[in-house]
Amino acid sequence: MILYYVLVGVGGLLAGLLIGRYLLGQLATRIEATARERAEQLTAEAEARAENIKKAKLLEAKDKIQELKNEHLADHRTREEKLREAETRVKQKETVLNQKYDQLKKEQRKLEEQQETYDKKLEVLHTKTDEVEKQRLLAVTQLEKVATLTADQAREQLIANLRDEAR
Repeated sequence: MILYYVLVGVGGLLAGLLIGRYLLGQLATRIEATARERAEQLTAEAEARAENIKKAKLLEAKDKIQELKNEHLADHRTREEKLREAETRVKQKETVLNQKYDQLKKEQRKLEEQQETYDKKLEVLHTKTDEVEKQRLLAVTQLEKVATLTADQAREQLIANLRDEAR
């Protein structure tokens, strides 16, 4: 009987071990399946998060590129506007300088014309001065002759001179 109890005990132990082993295998399979599912879920979530982060970073990069492009365009426009303003100022200064140059040329021509006029008038004045001097010397000579002449002779001489000048 003892043997029967021992055999039943060993049989029960073996059956318990086999059932335990089977249940442990089932539990391990479930745990492994759950772990795989969880790993796949975590991997999918991580990939989704990575994809979202990637998209967000791409959007940030695109926004930054657009912002830099806009800044560059604004700087470029500002430089072009300053350049146009500088060109306008240079053209205005050039126009003013050309006007001043033309005015100076006109004034120079006018001064040259005035100089020519003054030179001609001076020449005429010298000619007239010479004529006046000749007339004065002639008058002095005539007065010297008249001083030696009588009143009637002087009158006749004067009338003769006036007739010569009238012709």
